[in-house]
Amino acid sequence: MSNHFILEKVPYYSQRDNRYKPFVSCFPTSMAMAIEYCLNLVDKNKSDIGCHRATQLEDYLNELIYDNETKQWMKKNQGRLGSWIWKYARRTIYMIEAYIFNKIMNEHGYKAEYKQITYDEYCTRIEEDKLPIVVGGNFKAVSRVGGHVCCGIGFDKSGMKELIVRDPFGDALKGYPKGKSQEQNDNDGYENAYGLRFYKNGKFASIVIERV
Repeated sequence: MSNHFILEKVPYYSQRDNRYKPFVSCFPTSMAMAIEYCLNLVDKNKSDIGCHRATQLEDYLNELIYDNETKQWMKKNQGRLGSWIWKYARRTIYMIEAYIFNKIMNEHGYKAEYKQITYDEYCTRIEEDKLPIVVGGNFKAVSRVGGHVCCGIGFDKSGMKELIVRDPFGDALKGYPKGKSQEQNDNDGYENAYGLRFYKNGKFASIVIERV
């Protein structure tokens, strides 16, 4: 894409072939893309964080999200997080996703934090830190999907104010059509430009990754 700043070599993972909840596992799938990229930068792979080579990284993250250790962490931190955390699927909660990231990635030199960031901050962090940012948006206006999470890998430099993302479900601007092959959906989701109308017009939820 011309006029775009893009992090090269961020992998693409599709949520459609996940073992657990493939139609609603965009968050762990987007996190898996970011984690794989970070691991590659320090010459590590998924086995270094306990993921079996035959297991998809996003499925492994889902297992960690729903294990008893995470449940105990939720109980311990309920006062800080709020009792509402028990009302929603764990995989959809930013603080839990950040907790899992830190659990497996701190020792490899990375940390993650849930933040509300502006578009300008997103662009600055992507360009200066050169690390993906996992971002939440809403694509109900153009597709059958409302709240959705993608892996942010870049941005538009021409003034269009667009996030460049790996979308684990395909292309929102095509409406995520049904009946397409896995390969077609993967091609559609590989590198998409989404405007700020899908991201609360410029301030949105994110998982920001930093080097420790």
